[in-house]
Amino acid sequence: MQKILILTASNPASNPRPRRMIENLRGDFELFAMGIGSEKIEGVQTFSFPSYLKRHFWQEVCLYRDVLFSKWERLIWTKNRLEIVPFLEKYDFDFIICFDLPLLPIALKYKKGAKIIFDAQEFFPLWFTSNKRWNLLFKRFYESLCRMYLPQADCVLSVSPSFVKRYAQEYQINPVYYPSWPYFYDLPPSEVRSTIKILYHGSLSPNRSIEKVIELSDLLEKRFELHCVFVGGEEKYRKKIEMMIQKRQQKGQKIFSHSPVAFEEIIPFGNAFDIGLYFMPPKTYNLLCTIPNKVFEYIASSLMLVSTPNPDVADMIEENGVGKIAQDFSLQKMAYLINALTQEEIEHYKNASYRASSVLNNANNQPKILDIIQDL
Repeated sequence: MQKILILTASNPASNPRPRRMIENLRGDFELFAMGIGSEKIEGVQTFSFPSYLKRHFWQEVCLYRDVLFSKWERLIWTKNRLEIVPFLEKYDFDFIICFDLPLLPIALKYKKGAKIIFDAQEFFPLWFTSNKRWNLLFKRFYESLCRMYLPQADCVLSVSPSFVKRYAQEYQINPVYYPSWPYFYDLPPSEVRSTIKILYHGSLSPNRSIEKVIELSDLLEKRFELHCVFVGGEEKYRKKIEMMIQKRQQKGQKIFSHSPVAFEEIIPFGNAFDIGLYFMPPKTYNLLCTIPNKVFEYIASSLMLVSTPNPDVADMIEENGVGKIAQDFSLQKMAYLINALTQEEIEHYKNASYRASSVLNNANNQPKILDIIQDL
């Protein structure tokens, strides 16, 4: 049986994209997974390497020096990543599927006879362009990694048609669109009642315009409730958002915050709601053009989608007839769209999502990855 390694700078048991890749390969290959804090996965041999410790003052000085002189090797071969090397020297793999760009040079150097599949979950040269530190220290680094190493991979996957097209144009490669389809749960839509429940879930990051999401509740009619599930985030920012929610609750607004749910419970949890909200002003190119997990999770929960006009998300929604798109990225246009909805419309789109979920699910990604492996 051929051996495949899933290599990621995350926990492969809980990071959605690596975990779903594992499920699509299970039974056909001998599977290994190596990541940071790897938890046990049934039928998979799991291994870990440590996370990078925060730099002290002199390490920070060295980082600036290395960036100034383009010493990219020093940014690749960090102390924690060096612990991957003995593992790759010990084992022989037929395929290595790599999920993080700084790990790609390591996989390529120690691949032996393995074919390398790289999953570009972001358009990495423009990843965190809203962050001054990232622009200063890491933008050129990621551009260099893409230029030097993407053409060496045997296959590159990505999460949206826009990313696929841009990688092809800028690096003369032929990426494959591999959508972030979730598991299929077969959840018929819940009944649409007089109180309509809107769900927003995602990372608690200033980059995601979370303040705007909270402010949306100021503009919604009283028949709507806004329910938020935020994951991660810095404590200071979390307190700010919680305070914004509490002030609105004190005024009688129907906005609620829920604790994060386990990965496997996200979709069943969402089924109790009516509308999945995707509000993502284009602070970066990546935020404009990605299709994130949450969009497909809303569909899997049999929710109607309402979205800002991010082109790839909008195309997907219109192609599958699962919701409506705001005219622009403003709160006013989003509120106008939502307030104009009738119960009958919401019910129609929830049923459309239920039908679409039988197609837009991880099981239908399996033939694609198996075909890629077969071709390689």
